[in-house]
Amino acid sequence: LSKKNIMDTELPMEMDSSPVIKKVEKKKKKVIEEEEEEEKPRKKKKKVIAVADECHLWSYDVLEELRFLLNEDFDSKNPLTLILVGQNELWEKLNMIRCRAIRQRVDLNIYVCNLDKTEIEGYIKAHLKYAGASEEVELFDKAAIEAIYDYSFGVPRLVNKICKHSLLRAIASKSQLVTEQIIKDTMSFELKSLSDEREQSLMFNGEQYVE
Repeated sequence: LSKKNIMDTELPMEMDSSPVIKKVEKKKKKVIEEEEEEEKPRKKKKKVIAVADECHLWSYDVLEELRFLLNEDFDSKNPLTLILVGQNELWEKLNMIRCRAIRQRVDLNIYVCNLDKTEIEGYIKAHLKYAGASEEVELFDKAAIEAIYDYSFGVPRLVNKICKHSLLRAIASKSQLVTEQIIKDTMSFELKSLSDEREQSLMFNGEQYVE
């Protein structure tokens, strides 16, 4: 018997004692239990979370496709949780009238602000610890950290870049400590374009650098 036939079978009361009927009832019970087991994963189904990076580079057509994806069940049930990661241009796009329907589906906005001088030191130490460096060993002196802030304007990605190249220069010069001079040399050679950009920003408008 198929599952459907078993589930839909209605038997007379006087046949309950029949061995065949008992077998059918046993099978029916088993089928019900199996279907309940199959239903459990659906009820306990984990939420799907998708993270998309560099979303500020997406075209309006891609953003429009995103709206259809999130509108799968007419907003009654979200198929997934989507996290969009990008630079400031992303929110500028979402603020356009043509993206209004997408913007209305955004539940939470989080901005990563530039770090101040006190935060940069903790930020660098946290990255070094994660990389396996000992907390007892000082790799950047105070003057170097201040120089990193001056050149990076507190932008985390630029802090990472300056620290990386400064550590490589310190290794090449066999120095166990990244000093202010090493930072300046790094900005003058490996990261000269970044240094020039900083100087132009200070010269023409004095505005804070925002990535």
